[in-house]
Amino acid sequence: AYCFADKPGYQKVGEYTGDANSLQTIVTGFPVRFVLIKAYDNTTNWEIFDSTRGGNKGLQPNVSSAEFSSGSNFVSFLLNGFEVSSINHENTDGKNYIYLAIA
Repeated sequence: AYCFADKPGYQKVGEYTGDANSLQTIVTGFPVRFVLIKAYDNTTNWEIFDSTRGGNKGLQPNVSSAEFSSGSNFVSFLLNGFEVSSINHENTDGKNYIYLAIA
């Protein structure tokens, strides 16, 4: 098992509910460079995004496939958190997600 806890200014663990109609803005209080997202009420893959590769590329650590990408961002990195796009499965209406964000 992996256990994570908040560390102000460096790491934030939380949850959000997808709505598919708008951007989900997650406020962490610090610039996010890495985010791990998982819908916890279904069997979707774990998803990793980082600011080095950009918000339009990601990894799924629980499968053997390579990096996936899109013409638009899955995640946007902000000075005080991150946003999840309304056009992808990280913001599916009614699904509950957990995340780990690291500065």
